[in-house]
Amino acid sequence: MQTKLPCISSTTLGCLSLALLLLGAGCSTHWGHNPACLHKPASMEVPTVGLISDSHVTTADGLPVWYVRSKFAEGLVSTAIRPPASEVLATNLLRYFLEQLMNANPEFILFLGDASNSGCRDELEAAFAVLRDFRCKTHKPVFYVLGNHDILANGNEPKNRVRERICGCNDAPMTKFEVMKLVSVFNRESARLPGISQYTDNFNSITPPANEAQARNCRRPGYFLAGYFQFTNGNPNAACEVLLTDTCDYSDVESPTIAGMTFYGARGSISWKSDAAQTAYFQQFTNGPALRIIASHYPTDEFKPWPLRQNKVAQAGKLCPVGKTNLWVSGHTHKPKPCWKHLAFTDSHASYGCLAINVGSTIDKEPQATVLHGEGDTLQLTQVKVQLGAWTNGVFSRLQSPPQTYTPVAGGKTLLAPFGLDRSYRNGKWLACDTRTAVHNLQRFIEAELDADNTLDRLTLEAYLGWLAAKYEAK
Repeated sequence: MQTKLPCISSTTLGCLSLALLLLGAGCSTHWGHNPACLHKPASMEVPTVGLISDSHVTTADGLPVWYVRSKFAEGLVSTAIRPPASEVLATNLLRYFLEQLMNANPEFILFLGDASNSGCRDELEAAFAVLRDFRCKTHKPVFYVLGNHDILANGNEPKNRVRERICGCNDAPMTKFEVMKLVSVFNRESARLPGISQYTDNFNSITPPANEAQARNCRRPGYFLAGYFQFTNGNPNAACEVLLTDTCDYSDVESPTIAGMTFYGARGSISWKSDAAQTAYFQQFTNGPALRIIASHYPTDEFKPWPLRQNKVAQAGKLCPVGKTNLWVSGHTHKPKPCWKHLAFTDSHASYGCLAINVGSTIDKEPQATVLHGEGDTLQLTQVKVQLGAWTNGVFSRLQSPPQTYTPVAGGKTLLAPFGLDRSYRNGKWLACDTRTAVHNLQRFIEAELDADNTLDRLTLEAYLGWLAAKYEAK
């Protein structure tokens, strides 16, 4: 299902001047779900871009730590753990939404981070296998930016002993350097596809960590992966440049510390304090097309310092220069709908601005992907959701009255609990054996449905079940 949001319109599409941004033709400065019109320059064609984020593929081998991936942690951060069905179907949902994006025939796709849940090797390998398989079948370039969950246990814990437990004894966690290498190689492969030119990144200039302490130091200066490419496809009016930022570049911000534990992932940042900072790296790209897309995991709202929440994001605004039409796309928030707002940045030297677009997750709340494209003189956002057909009523009925051959779960008190499709996993009586039983029941149910109806597509069924899990998790 594709839901087209109202067109984004105003007197300007990016931030051609601070005055226009501040006026904004009545546009709210808060995140909104229903953008009203935003006109782009008549000669400018916005390429169709697929936006996808936060798949959180999770290892099946790990063990919880009390403040990471536990029921206690779930009370603090709602994405610490999820219904068993959500976690087992994460790669299936990722594959499903990639295929759904193809209905819009995107020029390229931006993955906005957190394909993995804790940076475990098996999580990242599984997620990137899906991305590579999709790219091989479609010949569509896919570019990736790092998310906090790709390098930290549950998105906030860098300690190796904790990450090893979360990832399990069979799969060591990947260091940030290893993840940056994985992403750099993947993006360089995408850059070989038609329409993409001038790809470069800074990976070869990054100093590898000399020891474990350096490898897990999230505030190490220069420890970021920044990339740049241009899309032309032979049409100068549809050209754009894309900045692939690393907002897990925490070197110039303080991370919150609670009870002696430092939570690195509580907010993002782009370093700015030295000549080797990330903002300085991007300043070399000045002669590109008039349309600039900045891709990040964290939205700029998350750059604010802890705990005072003062507005210190002006340095990031240097990525949105005056004279260009700037779009900033991000993930991380798991919002149920794509959101947008105008951003203006001011420091002692200049004013900057952009239109910021934030997209949701493929796994939480309302699993989704988003299409960004131009239509006439406006910019459009189209939300791509799970397709629900008449067959779903029958599937749901059979989930609520399954045959006695399915093994019950001791900790579950609802009709959907035996399949790990609701919040029963949060109950105190729910044990690890209940999770294994629910996953086994779910897999058996999928096979039974496919055997009973040979017209039913496996991926569509799995996406529906993942959608159900997200729906009942949110209740």
